[in-house]
Amino acid sequence: MDMPLLPGGLHLTMHGGTGGDGGQGGGHGGHGGVGEGPILNVNYYGNKEEERKKIIDWLSPINFFLRHADISQMQEKGTGGWLLEHPLFKKWESGLGRTLWCHGIPGAGKTVLVSMVVNHLGTQFKGKNTGVACMYLNHKEVNDQTPSRLLAGLWRQLVLDRDIGSIAEKLYKQHQEKGTAPSLEEVDNVLSSSFKEFSQVFIIVDAMDEYPEFQREILLQQLAAMGSNVNLMITSRPNISVEPSSFRNLERLDIHATEDDLQKYVDAQIGSSPRLRMHVMKQSGLREEIHSKINTQTVDGMFLLAKLHIQSLSTKNTIKALREAMKELPKRLDDSYDIAIQRIDDQMEEDRKTAHSTLIWVANAKRPLNVSEITAALAIEPGDRQLDEDNVLGIEIILSVCAGLVIVDKQSSIVRLVHYTTQEYLDKIQAEKFPDAETEITHTLLTVLTFAGYPNQSWSHWRATLPPLVDYSQYCLAHAAGHPEEQLRENLLMFLDQAPLWNKTMMGVWHSPPWNYADWPSQPSALWIAAAANLEESTKFLLERALLPDYQGTEIIVASYYGHFDIVQLLVENEAHANAQSGQYVCAFYVALVKQHKEVAKLLLSNLIPKHRDAVHLTPDSHPDELRALINHGNSVQTSNSLSRLALALWTRFEQTGQPTDLEESIAFDRQALELRPGSHPDRSSSLNNLANALATRFKQTGQLADLEESVAFHQQALELRPGSHPDRSSSLSNLATVLQTRFGQTGQLTDLEKSIALHRQALELTPGSHPDRSSSLNNLANALSTRFKQTGQLADLEESIAFHRQALELRPGSHPKRSSSLSNLAVALQTQFEQTGQLADLEESIAFHQQALELRPGSHPDRSGSLSNLAGVLRTRFEQRGQLADLEESIALHREALELRPGSHPNRSSSLNNLANVLVTRFEQTGQLEDLEESIVFFRQALELFPGSHPNRSNALNNLANALSTCFEQTGQLADLEESIAFHQQALELRPGSHPNRSSSLNNLANALWTRFEQTGQLADLEESIALHREALELTPGSHSTRSSSLNNLANVLETRFEQTGQLADLEESIALHREALELRPGSHPNQSSSLNNLANALATRFKQTGQLADLEESIAFRRQALELRTESHPN
Repeated sequence: MDMPLLPGGLHLTMHGGTGGDGGQGGGHGGHGGVGEGPILNVNYYGNKEEERKKIIDWLSPINFFLRHADISQMQEKGTGGWLLEHPLFKKWESGLGRTLWCHGIPGAGKTVLVSMVVNHLGTQFKGKNTGVACMYLNHKEVNDQTPSRLLAGLWRQLVLDRDIGSIAEKLYKQHQEKGTAPSLEEVDNVLSSSFKEFSQVFIIVDAMDEYPEFQREILLQQLAAMGSNVNLMITSRPNISVEPSSFRNLERLDIHATEDDLQKYVDAQIGSSPRLRMHVMKQSGLREEIHSKINTQTVDGMFLLAKLHIQSLSTKNTIKALREAMKELPKRLDDSYDIAIQRIDDQMEEDRKTAHSTLIWVANAKRPLNVSEITAALAIEPGDRQLDEDNVLGIEIILSVCAGLVIVDKQSSIVRLVHYTTQEYLDKIQAEKFPDAETEITHTLLTVLTFAGYPNQSWSHWRATLPPLVDYSQYCLAHAAGHPEEQLRENLLMFLDQAPLWNKTMMGVWHSPPWNYADWPSQPSALWIAAAANLEESTKFLLERALLPDYQGTEIIVASYYGHFDIVQLLVENEAHANAQSGQYVCAFYVALVKQHKEVAKLLLSNLIPKHRDAVHLTPDSHPDELRALINHGNSVQTSNSLSRLALALWTRFEQTGQPTDLEESIAFDRQALELRPGSHPDRSSSLNNLANALATRFKQTGQLADLEESVAFHQQALELRPGSHPDRSSSLSNLATVLQTRFGQTGQLTDLEKSIALHRQALELTPGSHPDRSSSLNNLANALSTRFKQTGQLADLEESIAFHRQALELRPGSHPKRSSSLSNLAVALQTQFEQTGQLADLEESIAFHQQALELRPGSHPDRSGSLSNLAGVLRTRFEQRGQLADLEESIALHREALELRPGSHPNRSSSLNNLANVLVTRFEQTGQLEDLEESIVFFRQALELFPGSHPNRSNALNNLANALSTCFEQTGQLADLEESIAFHQQALELRPGSHPNRSSSLNNLANALWTRFEQTGQLADLEESIALHREALELTPGSHSTRSSSLNNLANVLETRFEQTGQLADLEESIALHREALELRPGSHPNQSSSLNNLANALATRFKQTGQLADLEESIAFRRQALELRTESHPN
């Protein structure tokens, strides 16, 4: 369901169909050394057409060739050969569609081995139709290394000696016209098309552990979905892993330093150190001594630790000092880093200062710095008005004082730490060792930004040679937040006054916040920039100086845009105008909703509703004449906008708190806004949409069908006002489809469901691959198809539903606010598929997705209770398959937690009561503890009380309670329980008329209860009625219906009972025929096949007793054997 539209046509979409809670109806039914340069697919350097180069550079700003060249030069000759000879590597290299995941501890040489593999494959398959591409992930480049850019980087490598293809050319033209960037899906299509040009493609990915978790899952999904001719090799630390089913033909290989490789590496390091080389030449046997102290055991298989040891030894002037140092070589990486820092601290003051500043800059930079940037940073001193070239150190001097912790990539000139673990170590010691690190960086950048003549020069003046640090200075405010704000207040305030000039000069060049904000004011205040940059102390100081937020509300809007909660709170406390319009945004609250900053939205909501009331000057019971009077005074537009805003705010608060009065007021204000927007009003469709959504929400709370009918009517009117070219047509199609699907659930009219599916398909057509609402359209259509499957049993609908849910999930990566919903929906659909096919893999995948959804919904998440309930339900299903009581116990615990999160007024409390009661019944059936059954009946009765006579879920509650009472009768023999059960089943059946989708279920349940009473009283009328009801139920479940096998089984059982009463062989014959048909609908993997086999065996044994036909007995024994084979020792039956 869309959220209500906002005034002026801006709207927010939040499509419905998130899978529900389930269980409503339950019942009984720095590494290595030097080698050759990179050998990839082609020579990188060559004459390329200008247009072709433009397209490649536009689509793929990441160039991995330079990084690869630097790493390749680090490999020592003769090392790494063990990997190329390893059986798993050979298997991977010679196959198709295989994945080799290489785990290794930090410093084991994984990155260097990756470069070796790339070079090896380039040589091995040279001249063949084989593609080789690599990516080197870097924790310092996460902002640039987005999933789409990484995939484009692979494409860049594959097309260098080939035609780039029409898809890439078309994509370039489309986006150049709009000035936009390609989406992940578009880049994936381009890359996939390039795969088709090769018979085989090798993709090698290094350092998956350095990629942030919120993006890692997206990247892994993209890699796993690559074509069948793609072989993947991925390296990471051991703590990064995936499920084997995620990748084709996945095998794992441990990466480690071999003794031979390590000794070759140590020899090379000795050879590169003049002092060590001299000591070894002078003293016979010294090399062997070094080898005995630096080997795979002493360095725990880490080239990095060996490197740090050699660097430490290389500082010793005498052999005696060298031998003394070898006695003290540490075995832990952090201890080696401690020694390196101590070596730095023992230097002369000037060298120590240089080393400290270098480490501070390299470790804390928001992106990698190049040589010119780092040398400029170290040269600039507070108060400088320009860069003093006489103060610039050479990079060789800088590196020499850093104890080997800092290196330079020769090809790219990037200055970086020797290893990722160096970053981790420096992060741990920074608070104590370098407490003013951020202040030092901020001060330097502020100095640059206030150089004489800056920023008066234009960007075009700097285009050819950008002054050192000018580009990096865009991160000045990011470094300034916190402690530097207080220490550098005057400098910072001076810059804030100049910041608009810098933004104007560097617009389109600086891409980090707040410079990338699309709606900069023409004359932003210092307060606006402080709020945009999340400078809390500066914002507080400026507010104390009475620089109050301007009337337009721009400060609070930009702070809400970026999700700066503390800044927003400060501004609210200082009476910022949270509901004032600014630029393209209606107000701060709506910005927070759009950007999914939930906590900011909650904060603003509490402030917003009173302000909207003041703007409206009306109450929900205002007389229409008051509205007309406002219209006559020319206030209709302003009033209708305020009414609509207030309605949305109240509706949103209802979604948060569940207070019915908020929903009632929201509907009342929506009706008033609609009245102010007659037929020709440009925002009438928005008001219709808003009111329809609110009415649909109220229907879900009260069950009043009139609300649902009115909602359908209003959505139809809104759709008529949004023709084919209307930008909001897809939303109206989706909304109407959703309420029609809801009405189907109440009336059972299949035409509503068919029309709903057709509308959802139209909506999907209007949301192409890059459309922001495509995932919602996929989700909605998938849910509707799943509903139709449950009605008709057409497995094709369920399979299509699952496919659409998977597509939606791919479009909702780890950080997507609706990912948990997609995970939940897909999990529910997979559980349904398991129930049809019995494929245990579907059930396990369903559980895994439910668990992932729950992890994304922490304790305060509004949908946590739903995830708890869903996971509990599928664990119960697994228990029914495996008989593991631990699954059932966990299910009960999860349901209890869900119930605690749904207090008395919660709209889904009844659902949790039902679900918990159902699993308690299941546990009772396993343990026989009557307390579980009695507690379940109490919960079922509480659930029924929450559903008035007209509520759409009342029939479910009646059904559940009736089933539990029937079970209780079976335990206690109290006929009153059975009589009450039958009465409740009859009431449920009355609420499910002929077209109701669950009528067949009620018919079956009532028939079973009557059969049980017959067995107690012997009243043949009960048995006859039971048979009649089962026949009617079977007629409502055609050949492909998902529950037909159950209906066949039930009717067969009661016919067999009547045979036992009357002796009519025709009943027994029909019973056997029905059991055979049921068995055909339950193939080998079906969870209920063993039951069908057992039932048919019993019926055949009965016929044998009547006719003496030995074939019946033989067949009965065969079926019993098959049933027994399907029931393991842990099976509950």
